[in-house]
Amino acid sequence: MKSSLCKYLLLSGTALGSLLCPASNQQAMAQSQSPWIIGGQVQGQYVFEDNRDLGTLDEVPADSFMLDGRARVTYKPSNTFMGYFEGSAVNTWGTASGEDETGVIRTSGDYLELRQGWVKFSELFGVVPLNLQIGRQRIREDYSLWWNRDLDAVRINYDATLLSGFFAVSQELASYRTSDSSLDEDIDDRLRVMFEVSQLLNKDHRLEFRALYEDDHSGTGNIGGVIDADDTDPEDQKLLWGGLRSAGTCDLSNLGGALGALNYRLDAMVVAGSEDVITSAATANPSVRTVTGVNDRDVMGWAFDAGGDVSLNTMWQPRIIFGYAYGSGDDGSGTDTAFRQSDMQGNSSRLGLSDSGIHNYGEALRPELSNLHIFSAGIGVPMFTASDASLIYRYYRLANEEMGLRSSRVRAAVNGNDSNIGQGLDLVMNFSLNKEIPVLHTAPDTKLRVSLGGFEAGDAYGTAEDERLARALVQLRVKF
Repeated sequence: MKSSLCKYLLLSGTALGSLLCPASNQQAMAQSQSPWIIGGQVQGQYVFEDNRDLGTLDEVPADSFMLDGRARVTYKPSNTFMGYFEGSAVNTWGTASGEDETGVIRTSGDYLELRQGWVKFSELFGVVPLNLQIGRQRIREDYSLWWNRDLDAVRINYDATLLSGFFAVSQELASYRTSDSSLDEDIDDRLRVMFEVSQLLNKDHRLEFRALYEDDHSGTGNIGGVIDADDTDPEDQKLLWGGLRSAGTCDLSNLGGALGALNYRLDAMVVAGSEDVITSAATANPSVRTVTGVNDRDVMGWAFDAGGDVSLNTMWQPRIIFGYAYGSGDDGSGTDTAFRQSDMQGNSSRLGLSDSGIHNYGEALRPELSNLHIFSAGIGVPMFTASDASLIYRYYRLANEEMGLRSSRVRAAVNGNDSNIGQGLDLVMNFSLNKEIPVLHTAPDTKLRVSLGGFEAGDAYGTAEDERLARALVQLRVKF
């Protein structure tokens, strides 16, 4: 049913686009240029994790290896129409969780997956910056604080020099993996309406506004009813997010000394609405749980995230990285004042000089921005011809010590009395091998990424204080 609906949506969009795009703009490209572009990549990823339970569950170290082959096909027969397909074949070995470029955690198993499949109609109504994009597509913003996901969506984009943005409606329509159903209760029946606008104030500064409304209409079940133990949906929500971002570059060289350019970003966000949260208990049948309660609460949370980097005109030309993020917490009574992210966030970006995404809130802990203060400081330096290294320190503190983290990579619980979550240190290195190694200069784009993350628990983890979580990732990608 849902697959049929998806096909109907795509066919309807194709017909709509044909009507909206003026016939005079449907001219074909020059015959000497093929409308087809075929490419892909092969990526290997090794992950190692140790002590995620902070010594509380006697877990053993875990690792995994993933091999991901991608095929990409672009079809552009005219200036006003474009189609795109991206599929992957994944093989994984081991028990540690890997990840993809959107921040989605990869589970073990071998499978085929449709990553993207969409069509785009440009110059709608004869307006050059306006286009319509329909199908499974990547929706992402630079800091991926709001969204970085492949979604089934209908999206209208406007992309002019000074003003750009989009309006999108999204709901997952089918499962896209062969190994199991990725359309589980956590993402099924969630209607999302997204809006983004970016105004360039001048060549160095811009102002952005984003909004998201989500209606999770999957249903929580009734008290006394049973739910699938492996596919639970603990929350149903009707929430509205809104936020402003100011970002840009300032030249500090006129201040004297070794200061160069300052890149800055300021994000302020709120979330409001209502949420139903269920509690459940185990039954004699391990495959199901019994619903024991449904709690309906109003929601009003807020968050702030500011960061940047400044270049130094000294030897090595380093960049100093800094940041502070705050997500409100909740005291457990009345209105739920805990901020929560959209579940579409990737929480990774290219900080400083890094040529690949660095997790905004730490490579090891990886918390959601909720009930937390996060302080960051680090340095990035270029290496060789086209490589870089970044070293970043982070300190974590609960906003409300009675409540724990909404989500993170740590499996241990906080004690409810202390607020010092702990501290982390990350080293991320990127190597463009085809540019660094002479024999590979004519080879396809080949990049090596090494990420080493550590987290030391604070007194909020009680007896697990000073325990350390370690996470390492090595990723080799060949793109052609």
